[in-house]
Amino acid sequence: MTDENTDSNNTGDTSDTTVDDTDSMTGSDTFSYGTDSDVIDTDTYPDITDDPLYDTGSIFTDPGQFAEKIPALADFWITPRDDVNGGFFTYVDITGEPTANTNKSVVTQSRSAYGFVRAFMLTGDETYLENARHALDFNIAHAWDTKNDGWFYELKEDGTITANGQNNQKWSFIQHYALLGLNAYTEATQNTHYKDWLMKGWDSNEEHLWDSDPVNYGYFNYADADWSNPDGKGFTPSADGITTNVLGMSIVMNSPAGTKRLSQLVSNMYDHFITASMFDFIEFGLAEEYNNDWSLNTNSTFGFIGHVLKTAWCLGRGHLVTGDDESDKWLDRASELIMDVWDNGGYDHVNGAPYYSFLWDNIDSIDDSQVEYWQVEQAITSGLINYYASKKQKERAIFLQMAEESMQFFLDYFFDDVNGGIYSRTLPDGTILSDTKGDYYKSAYHGIETLYYGYLYGSLYYANLPVTLCYSFKDLDEDLNVKLTPIAIEDNVLKITSVEKDGEPYADFKSNLRELNVKKGNGGIFKVTFERK
Repeated sequence: MTDENTDSNNTGDTSDTTVDDTDSMTGSDTFSYGTDSDVIDTDTYPDITDDPLYDTGSIFTDPGQFAEKIPALADFWITPRDDVNGGFFTYVDITGEPTANTNKSVVTQSRSAYGFVRAFMLTGDETYLENARHALDFNIAHAWDTKNDGWFYELKEDGTITANGQNNQKWSFIQHYALLGLNAYTEATQNTHYKDWLMKGWDSNEEHLWDSDPVNYGYFNYADADWSNPDGKGFTPSADGITTNVLGMSIVMNSPAGTKRLSQLVSNMYDHFITASMFDFIEFGLAEEYNNDWSLNTNSTFGFIGHVLKTAWCLGRGHLVTGDDESDKWLDRASELIMDVWDNGGYDHVNGAPYYSFLWDNIDSIDDSQVEYWQVEQAITSGLINYYASKKQKERAIFLQMAEESMQFFLDYFFDDVNGGIYSRTLPDGTILSDTKGDYYKSAYHGIETLYYGYLYGSLYYANLPVTLCYSFKDLDEDLNVKLTPIAIEDNVLKITSVEKDGEPYADFKSNLRELNVKKGNGGIFKVTFERK
């Protein structure tokens, strides 16, 4: 969506021009609820104080509590830092100490960098940025395939390539997640070196993974090491592409190409995941794997419940960011996916968290024996974003309840208050099922992201409270003019209300356009406060 507000040359003027509230989240004086259909019968949303769903007892009325927990999680992941060979050890025990397996995952380097960046953005402590660079520099030095482009899968302690067969192919999961930390670091610093590497990875994905066929467009899932024989499409290349870098290309890099790709990926999910889920033989959730022509791959019927919810999260983000003509349909389908989980056995209504997995051709196959940390996050993020965006009041109440219960479960059971960090899996009653703290996939990422979005989403989507984030815009090669958009939200809804540079008031910004201007040689640590208009 286009920001219709125009700031002239008035820097630091938070009044700006008159705001057109037609599509904003305000306008409570014109708000009314439906009676029979429970559909909000206006194009505007309620002011939070007029929203019947607003409850002062909700866990999201104090979203600052989530931000306060992030530094401790980030500190836990400093423990396995390798100052001899670079990067961070991947496989760690319950205390964060490296195990006998000293191989290093390319994914966890990037994911830990993401976590460190978010810790900096909430504290202003540049120690976290240094640790993020330590992780990213290891990947840049060792994990890039200089012959074929793209990222390797796994490295030895010293950065040489392991004999793992995954290094003999290119998997979209790795290619996307290797960009996660680079995207976050670029957002927080606008550093040209890491931005260049972000774009290098993006360009590689666009050249090698993207199928530009006008009918069957989308990211491939796998290819050979030299990018020959691209194969498969589905959840991983689409949803993980959005989460790790495509959304960032749109709202962080402010790239029209990123917004176009975001719209296309969400269209892929709507046109194929959702269409397939309507087949009579798909009894629950959605199918995750497809062939090159988007025909359903029936070789595996397995799915994670967290992936169903993550799809709803992606559909919601696409709806808010792109302004696509189809985006209302995306939002409807997001609601249907969440309600499928809620109504048909995918969610624990006693303890309050999503269950683990399912077979999409057998509704009785839902694995309700365990709860996994990253899947709980998807219940929180998809719940909050669809609570915010949906105009169906009954469903909004359910989405909020799911997010509240899941966040409470996460806080109550996944945190290790003795050793630090978070656990990976529990029984439905919260009993620890696995004390794994670090493996090929698990690092600082999901735990910190859950709390980070709990803070941002809880503040901006639910409680209508300001959020404050730190940015390190230093050592600039040229004057910087940057638009800051910390979450997926309509472009005309969010504004900057104040900025400090190195602890002092700073005036060179445009409030409604969320533009911060920094002259070369005048950089520093910027503390930026955002609010809904």
